[in-house]
Amino acid sequence: MSVALALGLIAVVLIFAPLRTISFQTESTMAVPTSFDQRLTDYYQQNGIKVEPHSEWSLLKLLRSGPAYVITSEVMANSAQKSEPEGRFTKLYTESIVLVSRSRKVISITDFHQLADSAKTVYLDQGVSRLELMSALALRHDSEGTQVFSAAQAERLLKTIKRQGRLQTGTSPQDLERALRRGWFCLTTDRRAAQSPAGPSAHYAPAPTLTAQIGIWQRSPNGINGTSPLAALPPGFFSPLDYPSTNPAFREQIHAETVTHLNSYEEFIWNASLYNDTYGGSWGWENTNEAYELGGFIALLVFLSFWAGWRFWTATFTYVRWAVLVQAGILALWIMARIIKHASLGVFERYTWYYYYVPIYTSCAILFFVMSHSSRGRPPGYRFLRAWIIGVGATLILLVYTNDLHHLVLRFGTGQSGVDYSYGPGYYLYYTAALLVFAAVIYAGSWSLQGHWLRLVAGIGVLFLAVLFYSMAYTVRIPLVRTTETVQMYCVIFVLAWEILFFIGAIGQNRGYLRFFEKSQIPIEIVNQDWLPHYRTSQPLNLDQGTRQQLRDGLGPVVVTDTSVQPNRTVYYQTRPVDGGHVLWETDVTAVQDLERTLAALRARETHQTEILRAEYEATLNMEESADAPVLFDRLDDLMNASLGRIQANTARLNVPLDESERSNILRNIKMDLGYAKRAGLLTLQNFENETVSVNALTTFMSQSCTDFSYAGAVAGLHGPTTGTVQPQVALWCLEGLHRTLNQLIGAAEVAVFVNFEVAPDGKTARLNWIVDLPKQDLPLLDPLLAWSRAQVELYVEDATCHLNMIISAGEPTLAPEVAHE
Repeated sequence: MSVALALGLIAVVLIFAPLRTISFQTESTMAVPTSFDQRLTDYYQQNGIKVEPHSEWSLLKLLRSGPAYVITSEVMANSAQKSEPEGRFTKLYTESIVLVSRSRKVISITDFHQLADSAKTVYLDQGVSRLELMSALALRHDSEGTQVFSAAQAERLLKTIKRQGRLQTGTSPQDLERALRRGWFCLTTDRRAAQSPAGPSAHYAPAPTLTAQIGIWQRSPNGINGTSPLAALPPGFFSPLDYPSTNPAFREQIHAETVTHLNSYEEFIWNASLYNDTYGGSWGWENTNEAYELGGFIALLVFLSFWAGWRFWTATFTYVRWAVLVQAGILALWIMARIIKHASLGVFERYTWYYYYVPIYTSCAILFFVMSHSSRGRPPGYRFLRAWIIGVGATLILLVYTNDLHHLVLRFGTGQSGVDYSYGPGYYLYYTAALLVFAAVIYAGSWSLQGHWLRLVAGIGVLFLAVLFYSMAYTVRIPLVRTTETVQMYCVIFVLAWEILFFIGAIGQNRGYLRFFEKSQIPIEIVNQDWLPHYRTSQPLNLDQGTRQQLRDGLGPVVVTDTSVQPNRTVYYQTRPVDGGHVLWETDVTAVQDLERTLAALRARETHQTEILRAEYEATLNMEESADAPVLFDRLDDLMNASLGRIQANTARLNVPLDESERSNILRNIKMDLGYAKRAGLLTLQNFENETVSVNALTTFMSQSCTDFSYAGAVAGLHGPTTGTVQPQVALWCLEGLHRTLNQLIGAAEVAVFVNFEVAPDGKTARLNWIVDLPKQDLPLLDPLLAWSRAQVELYVEDATCHLNMIISAGEPTLAPEVAHE
């Protein structure tokens, strides 16, 4: 519990480190676009201003946080002023988006849509703001002449040109110069075109385009320390030669217009952010200033801390407890990475973004290991899956963090598409591997919940499909899904996956103590260190003070006879120490004692039968040897040699590696052969002067053979007479027939045998009627018995039950063996 509280404290402390990035201002620093005029850079640096170049995406974030001065357009400043009413915008120069070329054919382009039908190559200058280029392509007018900006329209136009193989891009002024000299149609700014060496001889398309006032945005007009605003630039700094749009005639020539419909432009910026897949809702300027978003992350961190502490307390296994803490820590770091990513720039922003790929895979892997260690045994193939998950995970995470070298996971845009980045093969490989690990979680869960897989499918399987569809929708950039906060969604999904596994019983947990003590009918009591009751079940313990004192003194367990009920009960009281006290419970052993008395009676009966056999054996020693004794002893010698041979062969097989089933069968064979040899010898000694053997002795010996055979899933029982006599040879053949049949059945995994033994009154004929509950595919195990020459054997199957009849007589068998199958 202390570890969980420490985790929560660390998470809360870490929250306040990035919170200061919501609104801070760096004095004497100006954020400018990468294409900013070098003359302006030199001027501001000479006036003590630090100039920092940034990408267009960074500049949009810095409008609300960071440097004191940000170079942006008037329309973006007006949009930002909704949340920063004290902000001020100072105009510098006018800039327009132009379609320029050294070819005079460009003059025929009166609408940007005509670019789709032109044969000329179109060059997009990525050295300027892509949003500005896209806004010009997105511009159209409705029937009333109102401006409308359609991001989808610009997207379709670029895709059409690219599909025709006419789209080229570049970033440097040299790239623009080469494009102009080749006569391409170049979409850039008027300033970049005018400053190019090929610019003076270029022509401009009269297609309707946009012009904007570029200037300096200050969130706090006087700075945070009351500093004065920037000094004005010298007159004539922006000449029409370098800044053509400062000349109204030039703007009229290219049909440039300012943004007059701000709401439509803001909607375009929002949609463009979805298409460009950058920073999501940070394009929308609201008074919340990300407070709601950060508040949601703080609430999620607090929830994760509470969840980790609660599950650390309620989880049954130590392995699961630490896994919960690791899971919560990974998700908490993910939230921190999300906050830091949106509050930083450059390499820090990119590598915190790469961390997004760590929690998804590792969380799935943690669930797999938890499921595997929560089951009764490891699932088949666990070692392979463990090695595969760890190896593939390490490789993929390394692939993600080295993306700057190979760009196999994320390919950042160079203007050849309408998105700021696209997905490489490594991205799809990563998500495929993550989904495979999630499938391994379901596999381990189905192994753990054998017989209850429907609960797993109804719970975690449905969640698996939801994650799959969400990931696919996010990858294909469905706008509604892209507006969701991915980190929060995945955190909730993984916590929900844990809770489902706890709920369906796939992961053990301790909960419901009070309800257990209220509803349980088992007498249990928990006492504190002073042995005062703290919890009691609804069925109280009937403990007197003497018994309680014996348990407290460590003299337990204590056996007490309860005479308050009829019949009397025998109760077994036990105690065991737990944290903070002891647990006491009672066990009713009345039925156990009754069973012990029954077993004692059975032992007495067996002792009596043994005494009878001993007396018969002593009498046999005093009897005169019968006429058939040599034959019997020869037969005994043969079967002894055969039994010893089988025992030696089976013993030798034990020296090689065997599985548990094979070893058990060999040991049963050895046991049965030893018992058979012993009982055959005792039967031989039963040869009285009238050449008969006691039927009771034969029945007892055959019952003992059935007992030797019974083990695990194999059961054998015999019913036979206990009076009369049988000829010695018939007795030996009966014992051998039983032994032969049981030996044939020892290879069956599950078998139940019942034998009905009958002896003719004259003792010269005996019958063994077998009822064998044996699977049909194991029926061939009994076929060798049909070739036994000492008995008439009949084998048939009736009502899915195998019947085997053996008739053994003193003479030769007269019936040929037969078998009938159902």
